[in-house]
Amino acid sequence: MNNFRAEIQTMKQAPLDAESTLCHWRVKQFLEKLNRQPHNKVLDLNNCALVATDIKELIAILPLLPDLQELDLSWNDFVGGALQSLTLQFSHTQKLKVLRLNNCRLTAKDVTFLGEALEVIPYLEILDLSWNNNIGRNLSSLTEKIPKGYNLKTLKVTDCNLTMEDGKSLAQVLNRIQWLEELDLSINKSIGCSLKSIAQELKYVPGLKVLNLHMCGLKQDGFQCLDDAFQYLPELKKLEVSCNKDIGGGFQNSAAHLAHLSDLEVLDLHQCCITEEDMAVLTQIIPLLSSLQELDLSSNKSVGLSSDNLLSRFRFLPKLKSVFLSNCSLQQNSFASLGKAVSETYSAFSYPCLPSIDCQMWEGLGQ
Repeated sequence: MNNFRAEIQTMKQAPLDAESTLCHWRVKQFLEKLNRQPHNKVLDLNNCALVATDIKELIAILPLLPDLQELDLSWNDFVGGALQSLTLQFSHTQKLKVLRLNNCRLTAKDVTFLGEALEVIPYLEILDLSWNNNIGRNLSSLTEKIPKGYNLKTLKVTDCNLTMEDGKSLAQVLNRIQWLEELDLSINKSIGCSLKSIAQELKYVPGLKVLNLHMCGLKQDGFQCLDDAFQYLPELKKLEVSCNKDIGGGFQNSAAHLAHLSDLEVLDLHQCCITEEDMAVLTQIIPLLSSLQELDLSSNKSVGLSSDNLLSRFRFLPKLKSVFLSNCSLQQNSFASLGKAVSETYSAFSYPCLPSIDCQMWEGLGQ
C-alpha cells in the first residue's frame, strides 16, 4: 500500500516539475534575448530598448514570477501606453517591493491604471516615476488610490511637470503613508506654490530621512512653512533645497527649527541667492548640526563676503567630510580662515584624512 501511494505522489509531482521547468525556460529565454541574467526576485530591464513585442512577452512571463520583489522598466519608451496590461499581472507578483518606471513616457491613463493596481501590491516600498511629464496634472489619479497605512518608504517624482494641484493631492496622501523615508520632488518648478500644503502634512511622516526640493520654485513663505515642519522630522538626514533663488533673504524668519535637526548629514543650499543677513543666521545654526557631513553653499556670491565666522566654526562639526564653496566670491581673508578652521578641526577631532573642500572659481585667491 505504501509503495502504491508513493507511485501516485510521484505521478502528481512529475507534471508539476515539468511545468516549473517550462516556466523557468520561458523566463530565461526572454531575458537572454535582452542580454540580462535571470533572477527570481529581481527583473531589471532598465534601458533595454524594449519594443511592443517585448512588452507582450513581458506581460506573459510576469505570472511566472510569483517571488518577484523588484521590477525596473526605466528608460523604455514602449512601456508608456501599455501599463494597463502590465498592471493586470501584478496580482501574480504580490511580493513586489520596488517598482521603477523612470522615463517610460507614461500617459495619463497609465497613471490611473497604476493607482488602481496598488491594492494588489501591498508590500511596495519604493516607487520611482521620475521623468514622466504626463504625471503632471494627473498625480491625484495615483495618490487617491493609495490605501491607508500603505507601506511606501520612497516616492520619487523628479521632473514630472507637477503642478500646484498635484502638490495639494500629494499633501492629502501623506497621512496614509506614515512610513515614508524619502520624498523627492526635485525639478518641479510649479510645486513650490503648494509647498505650504505639503509642509503642513509632513508631521504625518516623522520617519522621513531624505527631502529633496531641488529646483522646486520654493518661495520665502513656503520655506518658512517648511521650517515649521522640521520640528516633526527628527530623523531627517538629507535636506536639499538648492536652486531655489527666491528663498534668499528669508533665512532670518525661516530657519528657527533647522538647528534642531540633530541627525542631519547633508545640507545643500547651493544657488539660493543667500544674502549676508542669511549668512549671519546660518553661522549660528550650522555649527549646531553636530551630525553634518556635507555642506554645499556653492554659487552664492554673498557667502564670500561674510564667511569668516562660519568657517571658523567648522571645529564644532566633528563629522564634516565635504564642503562646497565654488563660485562664492571668496577672498584671501576667507582662505586664511578656512585654512585655520581645517587645521583646528583636524587637530581637535583627529580626522584620519582632511575634509574635502571644493573652492573652484575662487575670485579673490590670486589678488
